[in-house]
Amino acid sequence: MEGCLAVPPKNPWATVSRHEILSIIRLILNTLTVAMRFEPGNARLFENEVRWQSLSDAIKLLGCFTNETRLTDSVILSKFDYAPKHNYEIFEQLFYSLDERIMSSTDLPLELVNACHIARCFHDIALDCIDKSFVNPNLKYEPIKHGTSIDNSDDPAPSPVFRSNTLNMSSTTRTSATFTFPSYMDEPIIVYPGAVVCFLQIISCIPRTADEQYSNRLQYFLMLTLKNLLKYDRNLQIMATYGFSQHILYICEIALQNENHHLHTSVEYIFERLATFILPVRTLR
Repeated sequence: MEGCLAVPPKNPWATVSRHEILSIIRLILNTLTVAMRFEPGNARLFENEVRWQSLSDAIKLLGCFTNETRLTDSVILSKFDYAPKHNYEIFEQLFYSLDERIMSSTDLPLELVNACHIARCFHDIALDCIDKSFVNPNLKYEPIKHGTSIDNSDDPAPSPVFRSNTLNMSSTTRTSATFTFPSYMDEPIIVYPGAVVCFLQIISCIPRTADEQYSNRLQYFLMLTLKNLLKYDRNLQIMATYGFSQHILYICEIALQNENHHLHTSVEYIFERLATFILPVRTLR
């Protein structure tokens, strides 16, 4: 599937719709997750023989990521320009709803939309929640054309695995766009720490588009998502034992060094949390 999510897609994927390509990728990753869930031997085999790094390298070949292995410095704006919620809200909506109709009034680069979908896949793998993160099979991934109105009566009925409460998001094409947070997000527990490392690697290879601020916003939101996962002590223990601090130091070195980097605050928080867990109290004193 090399180049299937590039813009434009490489042959023979140019004749296949994005909806079908994303469905195939999600099916492959879901099958892998289910195989590891019901057979511990499969999980050990994947961890030791196939390795998460191989999966991460394969994902980079899809065409919506760069070959970067570490974060690079941003040439525009600072971390404070991305802190307001409205600056990354569009990616938050897309990540949790997987509904591209919310993008009808934006000019998001297609590479970033595809990258957001793949990041959500690894988020679900890490939490082993593929059967809980409901995706409507009738959902069209293709964004509607600019200026086209959305009929709310065509919205699919909410799944019972989602909470009943919704968050209202402003939109220029309709009075309110809504999405619901899955119930498993009440207290997410990391099951596969290797998938979290892949998630971090995905953040580092988000492509730089003509308008770099969109790339920075997506990186900022994904790092916030990772930061929120590590607010729970159990997840922190799992990732600290897995050696996640080493990956943070290698991949996010530039963000730790540069206080004006848009990811500095989140990366610093994650590293400090890991450090306080790993280092004994006497060393910290």
